[in-house]
Amino acid sequence: MTKRKRTKYKRRVLIYTALFSLIVFSIVDYYFETAGVPDFIKEDIRSRFLEYGLDLTFDDAKCGVFNGLVLNNPRCSGGDAGIYPSISAVSMVLRPRLSLSSRYLLAIDSITIHGGHAVFPLFPESGVEGARDVLEFREIEGMLRVDGNALNVAWLTGNLWKLKLSIAGRIDNVFSEKVAVWFSKKKGRNDKRFDTTFLMSAYSYKTRALLWREYKDFREKTRWESAKPICNVSFKLDPLNPKANNLKMDLRVPAMTYASRKIEKGNAIVSLNGDILTLDECFITTPEGDELKIEGRLNTDEGVATGKIVAHLTPDTFRSVSEIKQIGVPKNLNLLSPVSISFDIKEHAIYSKSINASILLKIKRFKFGSALIENIRLVGTVGEDWFSISDSELFIDGIKLKLAATCKPSTKSIDVDAHFFGPPVFISKLLSAKSSKLIKDILNRFTFPKRNTDVDMVVQLHATWDGGIFYVATGNVVMKDFKYYKTAFTSGDASFILDSNGLLFFHNVYLYQKNGWMKTNLMYIYTKGIDYHVESPFFKSSTGPMDEFATDFEGVIAAQDVLNCISPDWSSDIVDLSGLANVKASGVIDFLNMRKTRFDVDVKSSSCVWNKVPITDLEYELRVKNMDMEIKNVKGKVYGGNLTLDYATSFKTGKGRVKLKLVNAAFPPLAEKISWKLPRGEGVISLTTDAKLENDENGRMLVFGKGRAEVRDANLWEVPVLRSFGKAASKWTDGKWGMISALTADFKFEGDHISTENIQTNGKIIALKSKGEYYWRSGNYDFIVNAEVFKTALPYKIIPKLFNPLTKLASKRIVRRDGRTIIKKVKKKNPEKSGRR
Repeated sequence: MTKRKRTKYKRRVLIYTALFSLIVFSIVDYYFETAGVPDFIKEDIRSRFLEYGLDLTFDDAKCGVFNGLVLNNPRCSGGDAGIYPSISAVSMVLRPRLSLSSRYLLAIDSITIHGGHAVFPLFPESGVEGARDVLEFREIEGMLRVDGNALNVAWLTGNLWKLKLSIAGRIDNVFSEKVAVWFSKKKGRNDKRFDTTFLMSAYSYKTRALLWREYKDFREKTRWESAKPICNVSFKLDPLNPKANNLKMDLRVPAMTYASRKIEKGNAIVSLNGDILTLDECFITTPEGDELKIEGRLNTDEGVATGKIVAHLTPDTFRSVSEIKQIGVPKNLNLLSPVSISFDIKEHAIYSKSINASILLKIKRFKFGSALIENIRLVGTVGEDWFSISDSELFIDGIKLKLAATCKPSTKSIDVDAHFFGPPVFISKLLSAKSSKLIKDILNRFTFPKRNTDVDMVVQLHATWDGGIFYVATGNVVMKDFKYYKTAFTSGDASFILDSNGLLFFHNVYLYQKNGWMKTNLMYIYTKGIDYHVESPFFKSSTGPMDEFATDFEGVIAAQDVLNCISPDWSSDIVDLSGLANVKASGVIDFLNMRKTRFDVDVKSSSCVWNKVPITDLEYELRVKNMDMEIKNVKGKVYGGNLTLDYATSFKTGKGRVKLKLVNAAFPPLAEKISWKLPRGEGVISLTTDAKLENDENGRMLVFGKGRAEVRDANLWEVPVLRSFGKAASKWTDGKWGMISALTADFKFEGDHISTENIQTNGKIIALKSKGEYYWRSGNYDFIVNAEVFKTALPYKIIPKLFNPLTKLASKRIVRRDGRTIIKKVKKKNPEKSGRR
């Protein structure tokens, strides 16, 4: 055979061999694609996965040049649920490549997954207890490529809950021998287990727990509309160098409902670079106009976050968010405009919950109780369990208010320092109903006659609203040109304490008038069965209901003004105490038990007008205790005369006692005050009384006792009773007959009238002697008057006896009834008492 023939022969053999090999390969390929691969190949596939602790099972495996190695219904798991990840699929295609390795003939080049389902545990260190805390991916489709020790995720899609995922990225060193240190190596090849703890160790347990809680909370409160959210994920990971890990998620949120609140759309870009988690372009909007923007950074290793949150919330959304996050908001707070919040987080330690942040809050209008609050601008800082406000202002019912505050939402408490300048009418609107009524009643007592008169007030308030509102407020107030009821003051200042349990205390109250001043302390307590412990000179600690008012004051002020402050209905028609006086008083009014009411009042250098009679140089002591009142050591001047008085009464029995003594008071001006006009300004009067007081069955006063009156150096012919007699016997009482200038009378108080048997006057020509009765309620009287002629003209009383018949002729009966005066002759027997009631 020639060389050329041998060459052709070899070529034919080679062609036939190649053709035969191709036929055999095609037959084998067809067989593997239809009947499946031999068991030794299946075992080799399983052994490759077992090298990494993954237990792979499948129903069958088919292999082909074009389709690769197709595993039907594969199931791959690292072991027990909750500790090891697992993945299953409808099918999995492994595309092999030739390997020069001495151990294996084939190596995996790529893996294609169809209809996959994966479960990834978040807390493998918790064992079986963490079996439910997993991320579950469904409907997985994708292709993974092996690049040396790296795994490239060419593309991967799936659903995490209702979130549609699109993933692409690379994991370096995943097939490195060094990674094996994270695999558990037990006896026997088949006992190795793939442990994901090494993947989770890059992020602390607390970080994963925090994210897992937020994820579950989000799932429970969210309902999606027709479209699903989409998340595009890209990553580059290295298990040997977790600090170099890089992950980016771009989340697009369509219309949804979160905790009954509709969200129009949302977006978020989340990046993870090593330990730093970054949130950018994160926002959500609602159909109502709500908007939330968030950006920030989280150091997952240290658990420290920084960032900024800007929110624009409608009133309904603000209330919903408060309820969702369990932020205590008072029920009587009613928003009337959106809330704008800018939250700048400078440092937030998530695990220790410590935080350093600033906040800017703006609200156009809202109501708290019945108070309208507008143009709120609050600047503050936020701590671990509190936030504080400083350099902030708002308007309440048109009054500008500057404030600083510290609030603790977890304990539902707030502390406020406020300063305002203006009318304080809004204060009662901010308080509870009980205290609001009390404060409103107090504020209604103040009026400001001058326009633009403002009040300068500083208030410190502590309030809680856990199971009801409780507050205590302290402060200082300064006012000018105001009236308290009818009493005018030029200025006043005070410190005060007020709480929701019913305590109101004004301390060191200074009130000034043009010619007077007063310093006082006022305390009012109204409680219903509250244990109240108070250190006070007025009150004792109580375990029962209290309704008490206490005060002490001193100063130079008109007693009338003091009475008008305490009792605005006080009338000065009988007693006018408008003169200045040195007043010092203290006491308690117990509205639940008047027996406990007590008062001590000392008045000096005073004056008053009693029944139109002026009393000067007046001083007295007033004592109220155990429902008994005593006015004692009364001293004063009445038209030059010295007045002394002691008065006592019992509110329990209605009985009392009065002792009065008036010495040498000018008679004409005193008589003039009771409409007795005397032509000559001469004469003095002295008066003493000692009487007991009580009430009849109709509550009218009855007086029992005695007294004596003396008048001298006066023209008594002008006294109405005597003048009436003079008109009846004018021939005896002509001025030429002489004057009556002195009178003495002993009288008795007999219930509702005064009776006397011996009214006696002097007179050289005519002296008068009278007896009768006077009824003070009606003003009626009935007197019999006798004239004694020449009683003192001659000694030895001879002439009067000679003129006895004339004396009897001069006897008259003078009766006043129904405003008319009647003069009658005296009947010899049983004179009619026509002046009685």
